[in-house]
Parts: sequence; C-alpha cells; structure tokens
Amino acid sequence: VKRVGGIDYISPAITGRTTVKYKKDEITSSIMGIEPDVFTNIAGTLEIEDGRFLAGTDRKSVVIGGNIAKERFDEDVGVSSVLYISGERYTVVGVLKKTGTSFTNFDDVIFMPFDEAQSMFSGTMAKDEITAIRLTVKEGEDADAIADEINVILLAAHHVTEDEKDFSVITATFINERLNEVTGILSIFMGAIAGISLIVGGVGISNTMFMAVLERTREIGVLKAIGATEWEIQTLFLVESSLIGFLGGFAGLCVAFVLILLISSLAGIPAVFIPWVAVGALLFSAAVGIAAGVFPARQASRLDAIEALRYE
Repeated sequence: VKRVGGIDYISPAITGRTTVKYKKDEITSSIMGIEPDVFTNIAGTLEIEDGRFLAGTDRKSVVIGGNIAKERFDEDVGVSSVLYISGERYTVVGVLKKTGTSFTNFDDVIFMPFDEAQSMFSGTMAKDEITAIRLTVKEGEDADAIADEINVILLAAHHVTEDEKDFSVITATFINERLNEVTGILSIFMGAIAGISLIVGGVGISNTMFMAVLERTREIGVLKAIGATEWEIQTLFLVESSLIGFLGGFAGLCVAFVLILLISSLAGIPAVFIPWVAVGALLFSAAVGIAAGVFPARQASRLDAIEALRYE
C-alpha cells in the first residue's frame, strides 16, 4: 500500500480491548497501537489538553482520551499517572481533549507505540497482522481513485474476490455519503413527526376555539349590540388562537431545550442553540394557531346579535 502514488502519510494501527488498572479501579478499554511520528499528521481531530503526544522514542508510555482521564475511573487520571495495562506498567505522557462529535471518536481510547501493542495482542493476533491502515493523500490527488487502487491491492494480497473480502476501504467521501443518508432519513422521520404534531395541535386549538365561541356566545352578542363589527370579533378570536399557538410553541421549546442539555451531558456532545431557529419556531407556532382559529373566528363573527343574547 505504501507504494501507491499520491499518498502523503500512512500509518498501520493495531486495536484491541484489554484490562486497564488505575490504583484500585479496573476497567476494560480500547487500546490503539500507532506509529507516533506519522499518526499525528493523519488524525487531524487529535488535540492535546495536557502533556504531549507520543514520540518515536517512547517506551511504556501512553496517551489517553478525555473520557479515560475524567470519567472511566473514580479518580481523574493525568500526566505522570501510572496505568497497568494487561498487567504491564505504563506512564501517561499526555491527555487528549474530548472530541465527542467526530466520526472517529478517540475519547475512550488509550494510545501506545505500535510495537508494544503488537506485543500485547500477540496471543490473539498473527505476527504481522494489523487492524487498520490510516492514511492521507497529497493535495490535489483523487482520494477515491487511490482508494480503488488500494482495494485492488488488498484483494490480491488476501486472495479473495470483491464479494468475499474481509476488509473495508473507507474514504471521507464514503463517510459523508453515509452520514448524509442517515441525516436524510432522520430528517424525513422528524419531518413526519412534526407534521403529525402540527395537525394534532391545530385540531386541538380549533376545538378549543369552537368551545370558546359556544361559551362566550352571550358575550359576542353584547359586543355586537354595542357596535363591534364582524372583523373586530374575528380579530379578537384570531389573536386568542395565535396566543395559544405561541404559548404551545414556547412550552415545546423549553422542553426541547431541557432534553438537548440532558442528551448533551450524557453523550458528551456540545449543545448548539440557534436563536433564529427558536424565533422561527415561535412565529410558525403562532401562524398554526391563527390558521386553526380561522373557522371558529368566522363562526363567532357571523352570529346574530339577538340570537346570541338569547343563548343560555
């Protein structure tokens, strides 16, 4: 694979899970063995919060993800802390910033030099076996064409056909396409739920306003008797229905905001609040209220004053 033209950086990786002990706590964590000198040029999402990344000369040293440092153990793990991984003593030389939202999430990963990971997992992996190859292409090169070439090379190396292959070649384009597909499906699903909610909400507001017209029939008669026009009565009920829609939208926004904060804290994903979306949602809710109140308002405005005053 290294001989393929257009590759800028390339690094093998070994991944596995094993026990990690810190003081009295013991967990099972993901381990990734990498070549430090080139890996930082490939994994662009990696940022050091404390300490440094691995160096080519490091031995028995590790860099830990944000969750490993702050959440997985009862006590925080920092630079110079000692971890026992598969019974071997390792010193923490760096802590990564939490990413949370990236496609490749390293928050729960412990990084160590490639050779040491290879030795650690030698009992479960073949001598020359690797889990992944991470690479970047040079600027201006066709990443998809390079991916196709790598796919052909690996098919030949593994002696398998396309239907039988036991590996995947994944590009940024592939990831974006899958994410767009998932986003599209979620958008349709959420749109359908929103549409049903709007219909149910609109029917609810309309029923409420029809009941209000019945309960306030005598009041409408009095208003007409003192000179209120059909337009004024209609406007009165439309304003009321728009307020119901607005308040319903505001309540929905408050619930959504609380849920977003809750999910954000549980999943480690930063919450994003867009003011114009909130304003738009409130205005749209008011518009739904107005639309739902049109027929009740027209019914109220067309009541006969004398009949309305006689209504019991």
